[in-house]
Amino acid sequence: CLNGLILLLKIIFFSFVGIMALAVLAVFIAFLFAGAQMMPLKSLFIDPGQETTLLFASLILLIGVPVLSILMWIVRRVMKTRSRPWIGVVSTILWFGGLVTAGILTAQVADKFSEESTLEQDVELRPISGRSLYVDMQPYEDDYSEFRIGYGLDSDIDYLPFTNVNEDSLLFRSIYLHIRNSSDSLFHLRTFAAISCPELKGAKDDLEAFRFEITQQDSVLYLPEFLMVPIGQGFRNQSITVEISVPAGKTVEVSDVLSRYRSKEPPSVVRKRIRNYRRTYMTVEPPLAKEENMETLLF
Repeated sequence: CLNGLILLLKIIFFSFVGIMALAVLAVFIAFLFAGAQMMPLKSLFIDPGQETTLLFASLILLIGVPVLSILMWIVRRVMKTRSRPWIGVVSTILWFGGLVTAGILTAQVADKFSEESTLEQDVELRPISGRSLYVDMQPYEDDYSEFRIGYGLDSDIDYLPFTNVNEDSLLFRSIYLHIRNSSDSLFHLRTFAAISCPELKGAKDDLEAFRFEITQQDSVLYLPEFLMVPIGQGFRNQSITVEISVPAGKTVEVSDVLSRYRSKEPPSVVRKRIRNYRRTYMTVEPPLAKEENMETLLF
């Protein structure tokens, strides 16, 4: 009877261990599949070199070592060889080493967002003869692709940039439009580029690499559809804020396609940079037939 009970306990124990081994193996395979799908995102947050090495070392130590240890344990049990306690000790040490490397990697990635830097630039406007300044979008004419996880209709990720055809630039939609009163009788235009960085000292070069070319044709101002930055910068909360100062008695008419630009506040670091910042509210007049896609802002 006692032998039967011991046999039953062994069956239960090894069944449990087998199920756990299959579960860990399934998790390992899932991570491999998910990792392949997440690889395009790695370039946004993980830099080549040390960070990439830490990433793969963490995956191997946290996932590969437990799977290998369980498989070795099962094989030794099947072959009825003598147990080696040091295998478990080494596996445990390596697994905790994986936690350390993952922590170091997380700290390095988080450090890239520890500071915020801005670059203010004045954009020269040609004199406007009429009473209104019209603001419209300049569509991006080339093809571009988005970052996805897997396949399907809902596999794209909001708020992440696109990549251009040559895969050498990131295209950001984080563009903000701020309208304010002018201090004189002229229209004025400024841009505020913003980026997160580990230290302010090296952020200037990254900000100067931004491409956001505003063009003017008579009284029409065209804002690019995307903010373009070198792909080597990765994702660092890059954004551009366009500030238009409108003199008294003049109006600015903003195209409906730019409503997303005005729907959100600029980043906090830009709001601090803009003197006397406040949210502006539009006074909308009934548009004329030829201007049905414009909304009028009166000052």
